[in-house]
Amino acid sequence: MSTPAMALITGASSGIGLQLAHELARQGHPLVLVSERADDLMRAAGALREAHRVPVHAVVQDLAVPGAADALVARCDAEGWPVGLLVSNAGVLLAGPFVQEAPERVARLMHLHTTAVVELCHRFGARFAARGGGGILTVSSISARMPFPVIALYGPSKAFLHQFTRALRHELRPAGVRVTTVLPGATDTSLYDEHAVDRRLALRTGIMQRPHRVARIAVRAWQRDRAQVVPGALNRVIWWLLPVLPHGFVALAYRLWRRRR
Repeated sequence: MSTPAMALITGASSGIGLQLAHELARQGHPLVLVSERADDLMRAAGALREAHRVPVHAVVQDLAVPGAADALVARCDAEGWPVGLLVSNAGVLLAGPFVQEAPERVARLMHLHTTAVVELCHRFGARFAARGGGGILTVSSISARMPFPVIALYGPSKAFLHQFTRALRHELRPAGVRVTTVLPGATDTSLYDEHAVDRRLALRTGIMQRPHRVARIAVRAWQRDRAQVVPGALNRVIWWLLPVLPHGFVALAYRLWRRRR
């Protein structure tokens, strides 16, 4: 049996990223955890080492700034970490009218969701292809399926990530590199304001998923070499319904949202 590959996970200090780390560590994968939140990252690394007894390295790196991806690759090279699986999970959610967002927040989201992912996939993907094996797992969103106001940046940036990953899969598959994208719906993480969402009700009805379940489904899909996976039965229904919804429905939903404000 082959030794599990070292997995580099971005956005690994909490939420889906942390649960992906637990799922992979449970299967024996050594880990490189990446996050700009130093305290949370160190706590996560310690908990993972204690729980799973695998090597866990922590890198404090803000991937939302130019040059960060190359700095991360250089750090892996300097430390001699043989990364064989890239898990691109880091993301932020801006929820509100687009023109009211601060320019620096807009720039950070776009860099984190697009440029940084492309750069990491390019650098590591080339290495995986050259050695004839490896993997890439990206975390997109079912919001990629349809543009929606209030998350005018989040959904379209995740749509780019979804399409990019699907195209990359075709290019790298002949080289033995498995590429998968997971498209979660609402997930019980810190992205959601606990005062704006009734999490207990959302979890009970299946509208919201728990992050450990999303992580387990995502890792299993990558191991089975699936192109993409949408966790949760209700989310799969939503995935197929969204493209056929009339845009008038979107406009109505937005008007209702504005009234609640």
